[in-house]
Amino acid sequence: MSNRRSFKIERKMTNIKSVGKIGLHLASKLIFRLEKAGLTIRLAKEISSSPSNALAERMMAPVKANITNIAIRQNSAELKKIKNDKRFQKIAEFKILISAVPSIDRFIEKHEQELGRFNKNLKDINFFPSDPLEIDQEKTALIYRLKRNPSNKDCLEFIKAHNGQLPNAQGLTESYEQGSKHFPEGLFVIGFDEEANLWCDRYRQPTLPILGRLPGGKIHFSLANLKGEKGKNDCIIFFVSPPQDRNQSLSSHIQQ
Repeated sequence: MSNRRSFKIERKMTNIKSVGKIGLHLASKLIFRLEKAGLTIRLAKEISSSPSNALAERMMAPVKANITNIAIRQNSAELKKIKNDKRFQKIAEFKILISAVPSIDRFIEKHEQELGRFNKNLKDINFFPSDPLEIDQEKTALIYRLKRNPSNKDCLEFIKAHNGQLPNAQGLTESYEQGSKHFPEGLFVIGFDEEANLWCDRYRQPTLPILGRLPGGKIHFSLANLKGEKGKNDCIIFFVSPPQDRNQSLSSHIQQ
C-alpha cells in the first residue's frame, strides 16, 4: 500500500470520531466498503451526532448483510468439512429412551459380576455431564470408530458439527445398558465431554471414561488420560435427536 493511500485512510479515520484501534489493512477494507455504501465525511459527522443512530443502522445494513453472508458461507464450508472427516467411521446407530436418570453407580451395581476391568473412580460423584440426558427423552446413539488418531479437539468438533450431545460416563453406561449388542466386541467406546466435566486423577490430569464389550461377555470399564493417543480400537459415541425433532437450521447452528 502506498504512503499516499495510507495518508488518505488515516486522514479519513481522523475525521470519523468513533473509529476504534484496528489495523491499517482492516481499516482500508472497512473504509472502502463504507465508501461503496455511500458514506461521506459529512454524512459520517451527521451519523456520529445522531441520537437514535437510525442513520448508522441504515448505512451499516448493506455492510452487515455482506459480512453475514460471507460468514455463513465460510462456516457452512467448514462445517461440511468437519462432518465429512474420514477419520471417523460410523459403525453403529441405535435408539435409546431415557426412563430414569442415568447412573454410573447403578450400572456398576447391576453389572458387578461382568466387569472384567474396572476403575474404582468411576462414580456419579466424580462426573458431571455438561448436557445430561433427561427422563422421557428419546435419542439416537451414534458410534464412530477412530482412524489416524484424531485429537480431542477434533473429536469434540466432530460431535458438535453433528449437533451431538456429549455422553460423559453416565451417557456411556446408559447407551450400553440399552444397546450393548451395538457395542462392537473388542473395541473401546469413549464417553467424551468438556474437560471441566471430567474427573482428574492424582496428577490433576482429566480422564475419559471408556467402556467396551469383551469376548466372553465381560465388560471393560476404565479411565484413560485425556491427552493420551487414541488407537485403532477406539470409538466415540454421542447422541442426536430423532429426525422429526431436528428443527435447528444451519444458520441457528452457526449462531451458537
